[in-house]
Amino acid sequence: MTKKIMCVVEIVSAMGAVTLLAQEGTTKPGEGTLMLKGKNYPLKNAVAYETTIDGEEGVAVVLSGPRISSEKLNAARKSEKAGETPDFRKPYVKLEFTKAGEFKGWGAGAGDISLGRHTSNATGELKLQDGRAIGKAGQPNETEGMFPSGLEVRFNVPLLRAEVGVDRYPVWPAQGLSYAIGRLEIRRLRAFAMQRLGGKFDVRAFHDRVLENGAVPLPMLRASIYRWIDERR
Repeated sequence: MTKKIMCVVEIVSAMGAVTLLAQEGTTKPGEGTLMLKGKNYPLKNAVAYETTIDGEEGVAVVLSGPRISSEKLNAARKSEKAGETPDFRKPYVKLEFTKAGEFKGWGAGAGDISLGRHTSNATGELKLQDGRAIGKAGQPNETEGMFPSGLEVRFNVPLLRAEVGVDRYPVWPAQGLSYAIGRLEIRRLRAFAMQRLGGKFDVRAFHDRVLENGAVPLPMLRASIYRWIDERR
C-alpha cells in the first residue's frame, strides 16, 4: 500500500512540474535578434540578475536562444565573482546596466565568435518594477569591422537578487518542486527505517547512506535505503 501511495504522489508531482513548466512557456520573458557577421540569431529566453559592474552594483540581463539552466546561471555568477568572463550557451546577448538604469554596454556570442562588452552606438533601457527587470536594447547592424554586429531585444523577467536562492523559483519553478519531493521522500525513508530497525536505527549511519552515492534518482535512493535496512536487521 505504501508503495502505491508513493507512486501516486510521484505521478501527481510530476504532473505539477509539467504544468508549471507549461505556464512558464506561455510568457515571453525575452525576445529579439542578434545580428553577427551577416547572420541573424533569434533570442527567446532571458534571465536578469544582480551583479557588480565596474565596481558598483548593477544588473545583467542575458537573452539566449537555448534555455538558460539554473546550473549554467550559477556557474556564470561564480565566474563573475572571480573576475572571469561567464560562459553562456550560444547564441546569447548579455546586457549590463547600473541599478539606476544606465546602459553600460553589451557582449554576445554566436557560432565560434564571442564579443566582449562594448557600447558602440547601442542604446538600452532598464526599469526595475515589482521585482522585475523590464527594458530593451538595440543597435543598428554595423557593416564595418572584423565582426559586423547589431541587436534588437526586449525583456520582462524576474530580477534574481544576489545570494537569494528562492528567487530562482519564478524562473525555474520545477526546481523548487524537485527539492520538496526529495525532502519528503527522505523523511519518509527515515521514518520507515526507524520503524523497521527500532533500537538498531542510527540516524548518522542513515545520513551516511543517503549521501553515499551523491545525487541519484529517488528510485535508486529508495532501493539503497531498503538494502541498508535489510543489512542492519
